[in-house]
Amino acid sequence: TGIGLSLAREIATGLGQPRDFAETLLARYRGQPASRRFSRFLQEVLRHAKALPRIKVVQLTVSEQNAAAVALYRLCGFESFGTEPMAVQLGSGFVAKVHMWCRIDENGP
Repeated sequence: TGIGLSLAREIATGLGQPRDFAETLLARYRGQPASRRFSRFLQEVLRHAKALPRIKVVQLTVSEQNAAAVALYRLCGFESFGTEPMAVQLGSGFVAKVHMWCRIDENGP
């Protein structure tokens, strides 16, 4: 999806990779259910990041009410370390964000 590709491009850029790195990885999993495709993509990105000695940890935030995404990130080795209440305003309400991290150096997954 567009959102998945946008996130994938951000991840690629953060790893110092060209934007087409994201398209290359996502193309490998085309035709699979979105959650499986993203999970495999994320695991591959983490493997790639682990090969870069300067990267020790990957952090992200996810909307607290998105239980499926939180569960998916946990399956990929992420742990939550706090929740930021009222992190994002949506209309007249607010959304809390769960902060998650994954250690990817020699002691990580």
